Amino acid sequence: IVRGHGILQRDSKNYAIVGVGIQYHLGVVVDDAFFPLQMIFPKRTKGISAVPETSFNQMLIMPVGVFALEKQYDEQYVFVPLAFAQELLSAQGRVSSLEIKLRPGADVEEVRESIMAVVGKDCKVLNRDEQNQVQLKVLKTEKLIAYFILTVIILIASLNIFLCLTMLVIEKKYDIAIIKSYGGDAKFIFRIFMYEGFIMSLLGGFFGVILGLAVCFVQIKYQLARLGAETAILDAYPIKIEVFDVLIAFITILVITLLASIIPAVKASRVHIKDYL
Repeated sequence: IVRGHGILQRDSKNYAIVGVGIQYHLGVVVDDAFFPLQMIFPKRTKGISAVPETSFNQMLIMPVGVFALEKQYDEQYVFVPLAFAQELLSAQGRVSSLEIKLRPGADVEEVRESIMAVVGKDCKVLNRDEQNQVQLKVLKTEKLIAYFILTVIILIASLNIFLCLTMLVIEKKYDIAIIKSYGGDAKFIFRIFMYEGFIMSLLGGFFGVILGLAVCFVQIKYQLARLGAETAILDAYPIKIEVFDVLIAFITILVITLLASIIPAVKASRVHIKDYL
């Protein structure tokens, strides 16, 4: 509520709360008895009356408050009491939908089944995700694209491990030949360099995940990254840490870096003793 009061009914009198966009476009004066809102809606009749004035329901209501959420709401919605809306729309005793807020810890599916048992199959009972399927799909697609972009970045970064191990193989060819002369086979040499790549990827992934979680916790606690919109529902970028996402990121790092270690490890295992001893 950016102006006036957030009440819809008091002392049996009805009041309206308008969006800031509607107030601007219609020039709504808040909490002034001389400037009420006039609501007009066609009557639910089969025929059309010859007198236009009798074909519409016309009701007056006093605007007492202005809300500001987001543009799509601010320019489209006016909140009024339910009984007032039903009378204006000639829909006494009817509602188009009913939203239910659950207590913390309540089982959504259990409540949903209980409601469906009461209202029957003629009514749709939708949870929050089902009510916002389009937005949910957009968010999932955005998340998937972000994952692929970060995977490409990790692929590029894994070249460092590949080059590091390759240089190590070139540098240690003489030592590899000595190990083979003492009975070390190709599999043993291969495992040595794979362990080297695994340790590098494990340390890098571990510290990377720790740093990422630290950034998330700082944002959650201090909200340093702001949205920059005065009328936004949230002031800062929202963050929710999902254990599954953290595991997927960590496993992706390990898999990519281990794959980058295979070629240098194979080259090391193919070093011949006679070439260096």
